[in-house]
Amino acid sequence: MKKRCVLADPGAQVNGLICGMMFFFFILFMTMSVPASLFAESIAADDVPQNEFDEDDFFVERPKLPVRLESRMIEIGTMGIGLDLANNHIPFGDIFTDKLIIDISEFHDGFRLNVNTLVTPLFFNLNMNDVWGAGISFGLDVMGFLDMSGNMLTFSGAADEKSEMGGAVFAEVRLNGFFYLDKFKITVKPALFLPLAYMKPDFTYNYNNTDDGTMFNINYNFSIYTAWPMDNFSDESASITATLGVDLYLGAEYPLSEVLGINERFGFLDFDVGIGFYNVPVVPSSMNDYMFFEGQIGGSEAMDQLIIPVKINAPVYETEKLYVLRPFKMLIWADWRPLEEFNSGNNIITFTPSVGFSINQLYTEVFSVEGGIKARLDLLNTFIATLGINYEDRLWKNSIDFILNLKAVELNLGVNFCSPDFAGSWTGRGLGVNIGTKFGW
Repeated sequence: MKKRCVLADPGAQVNGLICGMMFFFFILFMTMSVPASLFAESIAADDVPQNEFDEDDFFVERPKLPVRLESRMIEIGTMGIGLDLANNHIPFGDIFTDKLIIDISEFHDGFRLNVNTLVTPLFFNLNMNDVWGAGISFGLDVMGFLDMSGNMLTFSGAADEKSEMGGAVFAEVRLNGFFYLDKFKITVKPALFLPLAYMKPDFTYNYNNTDDGTMFNINYNFSIYTAWPMDNFSDESASITATLGVDLYLGAEYPLSEVLGINERFGFLDFDVGIGFYNVPVVPSSMNDYMFFEGQIGGSEAMDQLIIPVKINAPVYETEKLYVLRPFKMLIWADWRPLEEFNSGNNIITFTPSVGFSINQLYTEVFSVEGGIKARLDLLNTFIATLGINYEDRLWKNSIDFILNLKAVELNLGVNFCSPDFAGSWTGRGLGVNIGTKFGW
């Protein structure tokens, strides 16, 4: 029977999301209390001397609530880096030990490895009183994965069983802007992108014990497309042969509880809803130059297990047009502010559950569920901490992010424990980091 190796079962993803959401509410201990009302002294008119009236004596200054730090009008960001490295078996800490011991027998369910890197060396934003804004950013996006079948790793019987490996590198220039249309906040971010490399290999595994011996082989063939011909890469005349593509992010937010009057009757039910479409294809990129590899480990006939033939062919350089799109994603979410009636617009606590899906052509199973929940502690837009449990980019991520905003300078630092498996994200099977700085006023 043909067996396919699937990265994640959608049902398991949904169950994991529910468990994660239930566990997540431990952050309620961070809830802060804010005074509900303030009292001022009154001065009777009879207490004021007749010919010695002083306006400063009559008007008593009332204490004020802390003022939320305003958003920067002009903002420049530099060296934003996000990196995720995760697998489903090996604890991240073991990789740095003097002796790494791997028990292959434990890999009966396969081995999955994911690497995602996003580098934003520079961006610029203009924000006009949170009414409208515009900006531009430059970025480099690297994504890759390896999904090896458990039967192949444990040398178990199988026929034409597939393993997967894929990756892509994109460079982009993105414009961004937001504005209000009635009560809708509309965000539009069109982008020009150029694929620098694109790879989607094919691995097939066979293993069968017969009276004549053991038949074992791993066949592979794959093409690595590049933005320029690799056979004469060092030649000064070599030029980029890939074409630019165009896609965009389109999002909308709506103050649903305010419009329906829910937050007036029940102050703790103050929330907005939103929807976002990521990498909506407009014009696909095209790539023309590729290197083709193929080979075989083992043979097609029964053989002595002590002698395993290996056939590796030299790469072949060819040209053939390939249309490339970046992974598409759709998410819907809600921003719920349960303490809004007490904190005078400071939004101290916000919960953001989300759910959606992604479509990534690099995988055999192109469809994947996305979603999770985040909780945000916001102290006057000066110190912000966010906890999250999310399934995104085919990884479970338990994250904590910190923002220190001093208006002129903002520092961002985040870490996450991640894994293709929900259980692995709690046992150190992967680690992610996010860092960045912003300047402006």
